[in-house]
Amino acid sequence: ILDGEKVAVKVSCEKSLLKREALMLYSCNYPIFPRFYSLEEGMDADALIMEYAEGINLKEFAERGYKLSIDQAMMIIDSIADGLDYLHSRIKPILYLDLKPENIIIMRDGNIKIIDFGCCMYKQSAFKARVGSPGFASPEQLQGFELTEKCDVYGFGKTAKWILNTLTEEKIKKRLLDAIEICCNPDINKRPDSMREVISRIFGKERDKTKVICNIREWADIAE
Repeated sequence: ILDGEKVAVKVSCEKSLLKREALMLYSCNYPIFPRFYSLEEGMDADALIMEYAEGINLKEFAERGYKLSIDQAMMIIDSIADGLDYLHSRIKPILYLDLKPENIIIMRDGNIKIIDFGCCMYKQSAFKARVGSPGFASPEQLQGFELTEKCDVYGFGKTAKWILNTLTEEKIKKRLLDAIEICCNPDINKRPDSMREVISRIFGKERDKTKVICNIREWADIAE
């Protein structure tokens, strides 16, 4: 508890890595990411104090037998895409590199948070490294090749597919599945170049946040 508000605390002996995570979180003032509060230094370990995302992660949500509607699923997919586009569009672009259902929290107010900046890197200083989670990380991440925005495009595609696969009562149109499937292509040269392009493919070039929910119905055939 900090000033009467619940907070999340991440403690690590890897001080340089935690400091890097803290700096990136501090620089991201965007609703989908937790707010940074402070980095407390200790003798043997440091502590990153940030906003507590009170809710349930997507994996646990599904494991408990809860179901998303197509509207809810597409709003989540839209929010994730928007958050990644924000990271990539900064003056110093940030690669998230660990998108997966466990890192997406459904908040009590219905919004979502993307948590855990532990794998994040500034693009300009990204090095060849094996980072991310098998099943969601791109081949180049798992093989230790060069890291780019296309790594997050892949992670987005895999996560979006996972979300859509949890829908059992509604039929998703093939063109939406195709737009997401191309993000998951193991060949980096065949993936969209950016999250901005992904958003355009899914929601249209003239995407308006206030109209996203209306456009969603174009992507689904509601089962009788």
